[in-house]
Amino acid sequence: MSRNICIQDYGFGPFLQPFRWICIEGLTQSEIHAEVARVFPRRPVSVVDSEGFGPDCDFESVSGYAGREALIQEVEEKNLNLEAFWAYIGYQGAQFATLENFQEHYVGEFDSVECFGEEMAEVFGYWDQVPEHLHPFFNSKEFGEYCLMTDYFAVDGEYYFKRSGC
Repeated sequence: MSRNICIQDYGFGPFLQPFRWICIEGLTQSEIHAEVARVFPRRPVSVVDSEGFGPDCDFESVSGYAGREALIQEVEEKNLNLEAFWAYIGYQGAQFATLENFQEHYVGEFDSVECFGEEMAEVFGYWDQVPEHLHPFFNSKEFGEYCLMTDYFAVDGEYYFKRSGC
């Protein structure tokens, strides 16, 4: 899905207010403002709708969406998981979720708590500490649940993060 904003022109009076969808994906902040000015020159505008910008994205100004587009581009340039970042924003709240915090706390995407538990056992070196003949007795699901009760949390059941301060 491309990232678009719907701009409404308030320069025509209260009953005749034309609007237009503009694709701003991949544009810089100055290019976004220039495109809006080209479409609606010298008129007051407001953003009335948008698509493709993730959760908690209901800005009324073009500048708000230009800032979100810049953030999306930074996530994509760093090859980070954009869907996981949206989940993180939804969980933490847009005012608290920064890209730096996301990078610091994101563990990964897992199909189940059991898969997460297996990965954490590997990360903590448990497989090296337990004799191989005892591996079948290790319960990855319970270990994953234990991790979620202590130092980690999951968002949408698939994106896993380390808690702050752990």
